[in-house]
Amino acid sequence: MITLTFKSTVNTANNQLSATASNQLVFSFGPFIVGAWKIGLQTTGGGTVGTQTINSANAYGTVNFGTHTATGIVFTSLNGAASATLVLNSISANALNCFTAGTQIATAQGNALVEDIVAGDVIKTADGKMATVKWVGVQNVNTRLTDPKKVNPIRICAGALGNGLPLRDLELSQDHTIAIDGVLINAGALVNGTTIYQIAQMPTDGFTYYHIETEAHELLLAEGVAAETFIDYAGRDSFENGDEASGSVAEMALPRISSARMVPSELQTRLNENKQSRSMA
Repeated sequence: MITLTFKSTVNTANNQLSATASNQLVFSFGPFIVGAWKIGLQTTGGGTVGTQTINSANAYGTVNFGTHTATGIVFTSLNGAASATLVLNSISANALNCFTAGTQIATAQGNALVEDIVAGDVIKTADGKMATVKWVGVQNVNTRLTDPKKVNPIRICAGALGNGLPLRDLELSQDHTIAIDGVLINAGALVNGTTIYQIAQMPTDGFTYYHIETEAHELLLAEGVAAETFIDYAGRDSFENGDEASGSVAEMALPRISSARMVPSELQTRLNENKQSRSMA
């Protein structure tokens, strides 16, 4: 079995895979590669370019295809089965822990849109302190080449968390955590289908996620909600500008909940009460 993921974000257009000199097509392989395979990029004319050979020695490794443009990825078995050819025309990319454009972040000068924040800006943290932005990661999502269930953001409607929070609708990726009762909870684990839900359809020309890094893994305020800053276990390679920053960030000492079944029943009850009160308003 070959597990294939993007190591770096790729610019896409007209359902083609494309790359630039600074953002090349680099693929990362998982732990299992059985047999030997020839891998090439399929061109619009039906040919193959950038062909390379992989085998078990490439497990956990990468292959760089450079700056080619292609309509698919062709896998051909080199183990004697001439018909064993696989053409991959669809790519599933994982969206990292990010906010969508338009999210208001609390800063020392008042609220600012996440897409307008740059390194050096000072933001407010949930504990009332100030933190300097080190880096803002940018991840473009092509909706024509990705599974919406894997990449589309979660919308937490205004007031869905209680106490008037979030102040406006908050949109963030499924694995981005917010802090509730001293616990970090993935946005996807809070989905209730009405006041907290995954957006079914995003713009056909794609959308952009943003993530803010500070000196430490901490909680900023997004639409008034305590939400995590960048933690580098997510990696920087899937960001368009991942090469602009480096270094490691230790995770804050808070428990993390990643699935709905782990959400405390008391919190589920509160969220359901908020949902019912909103429906009656």
